[in-house]
Amino acid sequence: MNRFGTSYNNYTVPMDLFDSNSICYFAGVGEDFIFDCIFTEKVLCRGFLIDPTPRSKIHFENVKNVPETSPIPKSDDYQNYAQFEDVLDFFTYCDFGLYAKSEVLQFYPPSSAGAVSHSVDNLKNTNSELGFKAQCYTLRDTMNLLGHDRIDFLKMNIEGSEIYVLHEIVREKLPVRVLAVDFDYLKKYTSPTLEETLTLLESGGFQMVFGENNYTFINRNWEKMQ
Repeated sequence: MNRFGTSYNNYTVPMDLFDSNSICYFAGVGEDFIFDCIFTEKVLCRGFLIDPTPRSKIHFENVKNVPETSPIPKSDDYQNYAQFEDVLDFFTYCDFGLYAKSEVLQFYPPSSAGAVSHSVDNLKNTNSELGFKAQCYTLRDTMNLLGHDRIDFLKMNIEGSEIYVLHEIVREKLPVRVLAVDFDYLKKYTSPTLEETLTLLESGGFQMVFGENNYTFINRNWEKMQ
């Protein structure tokens, strides 16, 4: 297991399960996609960055044009993206969101003007006038849209929407091999509890292999799905 990213935004993943043929989705980009860059640099796979936030897309385009652009929040670990210049072309940016249904939805802004993360479920109880509307898709519809019959790695830091995607994965038995999840829905909702969500994933064959600031799961049924 290897931990990558910044001190603010990092995940611990079993890198030996991936190679250049892996299909990897990084949902939730914001203005710090250092983890996504490190992962892709080590695996040399095609990475799909998924985030409907206009500011995030602008940040990604700026980084591609000028890799010296600093990630926000600034990190003592990585001051800019210059060392990842060679892997930026491995990414495809997808300016839509993941959710329980496929339609255009309202995104609500964060409570701090300097923050970038917006949420469909209005985690911060803010005014919609300062947010935006964007297309969202279920994970299955996303896979169909991108032409994939499996996902080797799915990272989700999507401000509460992860709970709907996790239910979809288990309910529809979607072929996802490894999950890395930031459980943001807990910032607003008391149900389901974290324990109930972990039980749900266990019922779907997902074994938790890391659980601290973020959680990582491996699908024990993966071989049967191939």
